[in-house]
Amino acid sequence: MLNDERGSVTAEFAVTLPSLLLLFFFGLQIVSAITAQQHGEAVAQVIARAITRGESQMRIDQIMHNNFPQGKLAISDHDGVVTVEIDENDVKARANGYRPQ
Repeated sequence: MLNDERGSVTAEFAVTLPSLLLLFFFGLQIVSAITAQQHGEAVAQVIARAITRGESQMRIDQIMHNNFPQGKLAISDHDGVVTVEIDENDVKARANGYRPQ
């Protein structure tokens, strides 16, 4: 009777291991995407703050290039509200800054 069940733990482990690995790597991808999005939003906030402080365009380009070398930066200024949008691959981030009146 024991001989019939011999190796069943190994077989069950061999069947479940690929599923567990798939879930683990899927979880890593989700964490990576969330981290990239948060980084994009933080950089957009830094750029919006730099614009409202009156930093030079060269400094703003430097901040963008250091964090998102291939990214696209869109800046709009309307009624004292500066909107910064960053777009690079899967990261699409946006932040607002307010110019003092």
